[in-house]
Amino acid sequence: MSADRPLVVLAGPIHADGHANLETGARVVVCDDETEAGLVKVAAHAQGILFRSKPRCTESLMAACKELQVVGRHGVGLDTVDIPAATRLGVAVVHAPGSNSQAVAEHALMLMLVCVKKTLYQDKLTRAGDWGAKRGSATTPHTELEGKTLGIVGIGNVGRRVAKFGGAIGMTVLAYDKYVAAAEIRRRRRCCPGSIS
Repeated sequence: MSADRPLVVLAGPIHADGHANLETGARVVVCDDETEAGLVKVAAHAQGILFRSKPRCTESLMAACKELQVVGRHGVGLDTVDIPAATRLGVAVVHAPGSNSQAVAEHALMLMLVCVKKTLYQDKLTRAGDWGAKRGSATTPHTELEGKTLGIVGIGNVGRRVAKFGGAIGMTVLAYDKYVAAAEIRRRRRCCPGSIS
C-alpha cells in the first residue's frame, strides 16, 4: 500500500465489504482497543477515524491525533462525538443517517408483535412439549394490534417507519417530537394516510 494514501483507523471491526471499500482509497488499520488511550496509540498519525460505539470521540482524543481531518460515526447519531471540540479543532464530522432505520423499525414492530402475541410464552410451552390447542387461553386473551393506539416519541427516520407499519396494521398512531414542528408532523401524516395523528 502506498504511504501517500490517507490513514483511516477503524475503532473496532466493521463489515468486510465496508472495510474493503475504504481500502480502495486509504490505508486502513483496525484498533480493537476500546479505550481512548489505546485508540490514540494507533491513530496518532491518522487522517481519519471511524467510530462505532467506543470510545467516545472526545476533545482530548482529537487533539492527540495531530493529523486528524475527519471523524465518522459508523451508523447514525453523533451523541458520542464532541461536535464543538471538532469544530474548534477543524475536524470534519460525518455519519450515516438513515442507514439502519428500516432494520430498527422492523425490530420495533417485531417486539410489539412478540409482546401482544405472547410469543415467548408460547415458545416456552412448545419447547416443554405442551402442544395443547387451549394452552394459556384462560389467562392469555386473544389480542390484536388493530385498533390499538401506538404512541411514538421521536418521529425521525425510525419513527416515521414505525408509524407507517402501525398504520398499515390498523393502529391509531400518535406522534410527538420536540424537534419537529406540529405542522411537519401533520404533513407527514398526509404523506402516509392513516398512520400519524
